Amino acid sequence: MPTMTNPGPRPITLRATGRIVGAGDTTDMSTDDAGTPGLRPAPQPNLPPPPSGNARTDRWADYARNVLHLDVDADASRDQIKAAVAAHSEES
Repeated sequence: MPTMTNPGPRPITLRATGRIVGAGDTTDMSTDDAGTPGLRPAPQPNLPPPPSGNARTDRWADYARNVLHLDVDADASRDQIKAAVAAHSEES
């Protein structure tokens, strides 16, 4: 679910769910509400940068688990973890 914010001076009513998002408020919204005019993607928190591309698997796993709060299998390869980190970054 994308996190959106209402930057405007007035509340916005989400199209599909009818929930109200106050001015300056942030909300997780369903994809059904995505077409609601006036909403903008919420700014993402400042996260530390990911490890360098050739960093060890345990460094990538620590970043994915502790910074992005992703579930990482103990036997996941570095490439699998990097792909999960990249997919998470695209979603955010």
